[in-house]
Amino acid sequence: MGYSLRSIFLTEKKTFRPVVSVVDERATEKFRNGTPNTDPDFIKQEAECCRKEFEQIIDSVLKIARALYDNLCKREELSKELRKEKDRIRRFEKWIQCTDISMKDIMKQLFSEQISSYADSNWFTWQRARLYLAYSLDWVFKKNQPGSSEKSDISNDLYDIAHVTYLSRADGLLTNDKKLQVPLAKAAFPKKDVFAVDTSKEVQEVFDDIINIIPQSYRIE
Repeated sequence: MGYSLRSIFLTEKKTFRPVVSVVDERATEKFRNGTPNTDPDFIKQEAECCRKEFEQIIDSVLKIARALYDNLCKREELSKELRKEKDRIRRFEKWIQCTDISMKDIMKQLFSEQISSYADSNWFTWQRARLYLAYSLDWVFKKNQPGSSEKSDISNDLYDIAHVTYLSRADGLLTNDKKLQVPLAKAAFPKKDVFAVDTSKEVQEVFDDIINIIPQSYRIE
């Protein structure tokens, strides 16, 4: 179990230092030894908390992304190159490059000067903002395509991106999200391992696939 994004942010905000580990060992042990709370009312309450947390973030990130995208479109050659790029990994690589160049300014726009003056690429908060901006640039890009039917509610995607952000503190990512998490993870963390698994199968088959996919070096006997 990982610490919540808010908990990690508050820790970095308080200490002005990047968190070393994102693993919540106490919650992990509790989950292993207990029974998950699957009460519908509890789940709805948790979902509402997540929605409120992401709502403000989405508005801020999209505002910056739209401005950054407009500036990128002024570079005619880059604009043409992006419109021709159909492979999402390649597109995300370009968005990551554009985002990385602007990260210092982006952090100043998203956070107070007290935080942005300390934060750097070692911060989990920095990596989270970096991935949100790269994704938002791709969303704005697709939204601006002729006849676009791109969805307007991106809150679930930003929630999924949080898992990719953990790669800043992990060696590998295991996921069934080949549409978003796999291409973004490969573009943002090219030196990290990304393992894609098909979860549409029976549970035992999925576990067997995971065992076959994960290298021996990851296993603890």
